[in-house]
Amino acid sequence: LIATAIAGTGWTSNLITLTCTRSDALAAGASYPPITVTVSVATNAPASITNFVTVSGGGETNLLNNTASDPITIIILTPIQAWRYQWFGTIANSGTASDTAIATSDGMPNLLKYALGLNPLVPAGNPLTCDISTGHLRLISLRNPDATDVTLSAAVTGDVTGSWATNGTTVDPSTPNVFQAHDNTAIDAAAERLMRLRVTRP
Repeated sequence: LIATAIAGTGWTSNLITLTCTRSDALAAGASYPPITVTVSVATNAPASITNFVTVSGGGETNLLNNTASDPITIIILTPIQAWRYQWFGTIANSGTASDTAIATSDGMPNLLKYALGLNPLVPAGNPLTCDISTGHLRLISLRNPDATDVTLSAAVTGDVTGSWATNGTTVDPSTPNVFQAHDNTAIDAAAERLMRLRVTRP
């Protein structure tokens, strides 16, 4: 953990030394306002850690109760949870942050924008391109290299009102930033072929 802020009402705080001081007297049985320490959690942080705090000063005579410890559990966010928190301030798959929510006029749901690495709060143009230069209908798409918890695939059909199948496509050599796939049926062997991108996650 790396401390990024430390503060409390009435306290003079020092982020570098992680100390807080004050000079007002504390009445018997009373307590000072709490101190809040904000931290950045490393992606390789252990599953649990223990925080320690020490108090001193004020002319006290009992030094045996000046240290306290606080064990905590660290929950590492999944990639999509981190993405939701970045854009919506929550990790919950609900409301405006849900996979199916559409935040702009482009009609693209959050899950699609996450998978393609697009800003969910800004309308985007068509992120897909298609061509037939190989003799097959081919789809090329942006890809979010951090979205390791989603699967991109292509689906094809010969009838827009019929069923779509992914087993009629082949994923071409792709990169962490680009997804490519083509229809297994040659363009001169079918009267009509349609292709679309499919994004799924567990």
